Amino acid sequence: MGGHGAVEVAKTVIEVADVAWKAMEFTQHHHLHENHQHEPVTDTKNKPVDEELESLRSENKRLRNLLEQNLKTTPKSS
Repeated sequence: MGGHGAVEVAKTVIEVADVAWKAMEFTQHHHLHENHQHEPVTDTKNKPVDEELESLRSENKRLRNLLEQNLKTTPKSS
């Protein structure tokens, strides 16, 4: 694997981990509000839950596509 390709794959993996972390935090925040309130749930930035979920789904899809592109350009080591 060339240096540039390896760096691009590493950057994508870090982005994927960041999105996964945000999704985990969002899920925990959502469950806390669900257990303590009967009003519509919003995140800490006052974004409706549906918008936040859609944002996470969109970012997830973008990163999946980027990771797929990176894997196609990375030579197989086996």
